[in-house]
Amino acid sequence: MEPPTRHRPPRHAADRALATGTLAALALALAALAACVTNPATGRSQLVFYSVDQELRIGHREDPRIRAEYGVYDDEALLEWFETLSMKIARASDRPDYDYRFTVLDTPVVNAFALPGGPVYATRGLLAYAHDEAEVAGVVGHEVGHVNARHGVEQMSRQQILGGVVGVASLLSPKARRASDLLGTAAGLLLLQYSRNHEREADTLGVRYEFAAGWDPLGVARFLGVLDRISARGGQTLPVWLSTHPDPGQRSARARELARPLIARARAEGRDLAVGTETLRARLDGLVYGDDPRQGFVLDGAFRHPALRFRFDLPPGWKVSNTPQRVVVYDEPRQTTALLELRVAASDQEVGLDPERHARRLAAANPRIVALEGTSETVHGLPAWIGQATLGDGTGAAVPLLVAFIAHRENVYRFTGRWAASADRQRSLLEATIRSFHPETDPEVLRVRPVVLRLEDVAPGTAIADLCGRRNLAVDCQELRLLNRLGNAPTVAQTRWIKLPVRQSPVYPP
Repeated sequence: MEPPTRHRPPRHAADRALATGTLAALALALAALAACVTNPATGRSQLVFYSVDQELRIGHREDPRIRAEYGVYDDEALLEWFETLSMKIARASDRPDYDYRFTVLDTPVVNAFALPGGPVYATRGLLAYAHDEAEVAGVVGHEVGHVNARHGVEQMSRQQILGGVVGVASLLSPKARRASDLLGTAAGLLLLQYSRNHEREADTLGVRYEFAAGWDPLGVARFLGVLDRISARGGQTLPVWLSTHPDPGQRSARARELARPLIARARAEGRDLAVGTETLRARLDGLVYGDDPRQGFVLDGAFRHPALRFRFDLPPGWKVSNTPQRVVVYDEPRQTTALLELRVAASDQEVGLDPERHARRLAAANPRIVALEGTSETVHGLPAWIGQATLGDGTGAAVPLLVAFIAHRENVYRFTGRWAASADRQRSLLEATIRSFHPETDPEVLRVRPVVLRLEDVAPGTAIADLCGRRNLAVDCQELRLLNRLGNAPTVAQTRWIKLPVRQSPVYPP
């Protein structure tokens, strides 16, 4: 028998893990306690690990990346109008001292969002569905509400806590390690619930800020109602705003309830609340609607890029994701087995427009590349280098990538192809796509112009079928009704203006 000891060090790995896990859990608890602060905008105590200065730095750092990824809409008058409108909301908020920046992104996706510290974005796709300035002000007020309530850094702080819980659990037992992925999924669902609460807070603040800035506070309720109708359209892909801003129907009703006493108060005080229907009309006329084909579009089984004057063929049935930074083509959205990315390779005096030098620099700059083999050749008369890179994944396994560089005009384009181990046959499709790259010379493609909104006054009794039958209309009747809130009526009920998405090119839409 051993003599009793008061202090015995842990003898097993499990004991050491338990001790480590206990300390980690205690550290998390202490950090969470210290990070609880009361938000002056909401009056709610919230868990935030970031100071306001750190929050501002996050927004300042990420804002240029968002602008580069999606592009800023090229219309100075529209951008100035949006910034002026939005700054009125910001000055009426609880935190007018934040580093606000307001941007219209050049994308057809219906979305608006904010970064921590002040950057706020709306897309031209969202503006197309607005009917008056008050609705735009309501959306901006909602996003400024997220900023004032510090929802971004609160969400980040919660993710840190949940990530720490997963890490501690993994230390304690092998079963917990195996379950950590499931716990991560559950944590995501929990965060979605927090997000719903955040949305209600942002709605409350948005209605308040919109009213304080002098607009009709029913604006956000009206626009939420439009989004609800978009989501209800059969076969319609939900706009991104609905995936990050859930429950538009219920929230529209709640926003109306929040607005009613404010409207009554304005009437009692003799205040006129701005709606701005005609002001918005002037801004929407000529707005690009849908994808901008000048930045790339699909025609006759090929991706065409008029601005950069190139094209390449697509494997039958493949999809395209196109942003200012990259083009990605892939086989299946839900279960992708192969994809190919195209982007402009960074050039300097050292590598110039030499594809082989670009390939060498890629290998030298990426320590994960354990092998790179290929040859210089020409593709449709263009200097090119095509080969395969082998990546080490840290576990000893090798991951093959198809890599190509093709020089065209003033750029070198880099293709990177990836395929699942079970889909080796896809490699040949990826290479064939790369080898189909060549200059675009079709004059109609090079002159392509986007669909734009044209605003037109219509008289009472105008048949909706007549509007839908216009030769240059670029959308179906269902979309035209939705865009103009025409419901199911056969005729226009009163004198009003409507938005008509009209085509300007014989090759677009295809």
